[in-house]
Amino acid sequence: MKATDRDSALRVEMSALEEQADGGKARELHWKPMSWWLGTLRPTTVDDAWAPAIWQTFFTSTLGLEVPVLSSLPRHHNLPAAKCGCKKFLLDVHGDHISTCTAYSGATKAHDWMVGRLGPLFRTAGHRVRTQHGVSTSAENRQKRGDVEILNYLQDAAGSRNLVFDLAVTHDRIGSSAQPHHNGLLSHPHDLDAPLHVAARKKINTYRDQYANHRNITFMPAITSTSSRMHGEFLRLLFLQAHRETTAHFTPRHRHASATTLRLISLSPRGILQWPEEQSRSGCGQDGGNADQS
Repeated sequence: MKATDRDSALRVEMSALEEQADGGKARELHWKPMSWWLGTLRPTTVDDAWAPAIWQTFFTSTLGLEVPVLSSLPRHHNLPAAKCGCKKFLLDVHGDHISTCTAYSGATKAHDWMVGRLGPLFRTAGHRVRTQHGVSTSAENRQKRGDVEILNYLQDAAGSRNLVFDLAVTHDRIGSSAQPHHNGLLSHPHDLDAPLHVAARKKINTYRDQYANHRNITFMPAITSTSSRMHGEFLRLLFLQAHRETTAHFTPRHRHASATTLRLISLSPRGILQWPEEQSRSGCGQDGGNADQS
């Protein structure tokens, strides 16, 4: 993926990182969801540590295998027999329905968990960050707002601007179709990134009118999927943050400010895949669609 795109909300910042010499090769960004496993991943706090069952759910759902917590549920003639709390679908062993159900998916818990990690992450380079209800509203007398606001994060000829982004987690497969034979199939088999683009357009359309005329705020979508694929704008933002954090670390006056290293995070499956008895206690904060947790 091209690091600098003229339609990107981060085009000025990313362009400044390009090689300035004539004929310099344009930077490209590559994201391999499971590559971090080659290194060492240690939780920074007890709350960040995952239980073995959560690791199992993460790996199996990312790889498209049967999820142990779901495959252990009762079956009838080797077919799922446990019904979702929505009373409309059975719980398939790959988690496609529970990842797309608009009534009982636990999406709010997963979404808020991820937003809670993103706020501190962007503070490591000294940025002021607002999350959830602290984010500026999209327009006067409106309550709609993005998930995270980074103050004075962007800079152009007109001065500094705040960056507001809204997070959504989409699913790659159909899981809540009224036509059962479609469930479990890829929603876009010829373009695996299509669910990310669809979710991004949806976010932009939702906030376009509210933030378009705000002179001090730029809005962008932050989209990832349950298989750890990532939309280009979100990947650019994390790359830019990693660059700024590294620069701040090696700048003398900031050297002792933070010892935190940027870690690209994956959605905790705990918020998506729950035992059936837990479903009755969890709501869904989805803003529509059959595969969008936001």
